Amino acid sequence: MSDGLFQLEEVTIDEALDIFIAAKEAEGVRPQTVNDYRVHIRYLKQFIGNEMFYIRELTAEQIREYINYLRRDRRAFEGDETRVKVVKGLSVKELIVVRLAEKSGRL
Repeated sequence: MSDGLFQLEEVTIDEALDIFIAAKEAEGVRPQTVNDYRVHIRYLKQFIGNEMFYIRELTAEQIREYINYLRRDRRAFEGDETRVKVVKGLSVKELIVVRLAEKSGRL
């Protein structure tokens, strides 16, 4: 580090997260938002398969693959023992459709 500027080659993912969170906290983001940032970086580290790496090692392709993984493959709250995914029941509209299908003999 020189003159207060960070050399990208020297910054780990955890150090970058700390810098980012400090900036966001200074902006006044909510504590839950800060927690969400930490969770997403934990997911990224799991996806990459490396707990500690330098920012310079992260490629655009890895980021694209990670985003696609989140959008298509990752199950909500997978691996997070503190969160439980709530399965909702049917909505009123869905119940009506089911009842109509039952009455018409389609179910």
